[in-house]
Amino acid sequence: MEGGGSKDYCCKRIYIRHALAVLMLLLVGDLFADSNERVDWSLNLNAGLVGVNSSVDGARRYGFDVRGPALSPLKLQWGAGFARSENGASFTYVDLRRDFWLSSDWVTSVYFGPGLFEESRELKLGSKLEFRSGLGLEYRFTGQYRAGLAVYHLSNGGVADRNPGTEAILLTIGLPFSP
Repeated sequence: MEGGGSKDYCCKRIYIRHALAVLMLLLVGDLFADSNERVDWSLNLNAGLVGVNSSVDGARRYGFDVRGPALSPLKLQWGAGFARSENGASFTYVDLRRDFWLSSDWVTSVYFGPGLFEESRELKLGSKLEFRSGLGLEYRFTGQYRAGLAVYHLSNGGVADRNPGTEAILLTIGLPFSP
């Protein structure tokens, strides 16, 4: 192999470790389950910065996703969403999310899913197929409304020769609704 062969192997091992860690979190029960926990449909609005690990022009990004009710017995919640940055890059995705209740009001969530990425001149990630993995912390208000902070990593997982990846940090607001 010419240059970087062991680096590719190392990166793939890191991706496998991350995937296993997320899977273990999804399979483990809540540490402190809320006895009246109920996850309904929600529209989630978010705004923040993409490319926080590098200097990217037009880094502000805005997005939304729709979440359906949790699926038993793993309590996985599906979602579909769209985000666009001021520099023109966009990401359309589907994912699975798992909430872990820390108390009756505080919840942390992990999520992972694939999507289609449209690059911009300022943000090139190496592939149209990208994967989003993230972690969020939210406070649940009366009426199932939520507000919080989320961070995620966007990467093609090594499916392309070039895989720079990027990170984002977001403020989130969750608005419950009934379809």
